[in-house]
Amino acid sequence: MAFESKWTEDLKTNIGIIDEQHKVYFKMINELLASSLKGEARSVIGKSIKILSEYVITHFSTEERMMTKYHYPKYDSHRTVHRHFRQEVERMALLFRDNLDPTKNVILKYDYLLVTWFTNHIKEVDKKMSKFLLEKMEEEKSFTSRIKKFFGLGKKR
Repeated sequence: MAFESKWTEDLKTNIGIIDEQHKVYFKMINELLASSLKGEARSVIGKSIKILSEYVITHFSTEERMMTKYHYPKYDSHRTVHRHFRQEVERMALLFRDNLDPTKNVILKYDYLLVTWFTNHIKEVDKKMSKFLLEKMEEEKSFTSRIKKFFGLGKKR
C-alpha cells in the first residue's frame, strides 16, 4: 500500500485547473491517510472524508464540463469511470459513518482506490482527455486570433 501520494511531473496534464485540482486531491489524501494511521479522532477523519467526497464531485464536474464544451468523443466512458469512483468514495464514507469497520481499516482498504487507482487514472485516462482538450483549445485560440486580426480587434492603440 502506498500510504502517501506524491504529485510528480508525469501526472501533469498541462491544463492548469485540472493540474491544480489534482495537486489538492493528493494533499487531501495524504492528510486523510495520515490522520487514520495516527488514530486521530473519528470526527477529524469524518470531516476529511466529507471534504474529500465533495472535492471529488467538484473536480470531476470540472473535467466533465470541459469534455462537454469541446465534444470529447470518449466523454461517456470517462464519465462512467468518474461515477464509479464517486460511488466507491461514497461507500467508504458510509462504512466509516456506520462504523461497520474500524476507522483505520476503512481507510486502508481504500488506500488502493484513493492513491494507486487515481494516479493510474490520471496517467492513462486524463492524459488522453487532456491531449484532446489541449488540441481543441489551441484550435479555438487560433480561430479567435484570426477573427480578431480580421476585424482589427486586440491591437494596441
